Amino acid sequence: MASNHIVIEFSITGQNEYGRGVLDRNFAPRTIALINYQLRNAIQTRIVVRNGEVSFPFKIGRAGPENAKKIVKKGDIGYWTQSNVLIIFLLNKEIAYPVNIVGHIQDGDIKFFEKLRIGRSIKLEKVQSAIDEEDYL
Repeated sequence: MASNHIVIEFSITGQNEYGRGVLDRNFAPRTIALINYQLRNAIQTRIVVRNGEVSFPFKIGRAGPENAKKIVKKGDIGYWTQSNVLIIFLLNKEIAYPVNIVGHIQDGDIKFFEKLRIGRSIKLEKVQSAIDEEDYL
């Protein structure tokens, strides 16, 4: 039986540092399926940092609210469907807009995301997946 997890890696262009996160299909299966499909090739995007969040513009297609939450925890990975943005939350907080929680940052990697600065180029790629796409696409 396949695992429900996808390990993704965020790396700054031109540097040897990275942070990893785990996407969990149990949280938002449709959103995860769309993200997984887009990550069949690495994605290059720019970092946006504000109010305890690091976000990455990242279009995944027609995703709608799916178990969306307004209260998030430090290390949560969310996808904001209205703005096509993947967000890493650096603080526990209540947010003004609901996001689909899709995973979490791996232990110890939150420091990588706390150091990120606005405008830097970053690459997102799938490192490991045990999910069979045909199971839920």
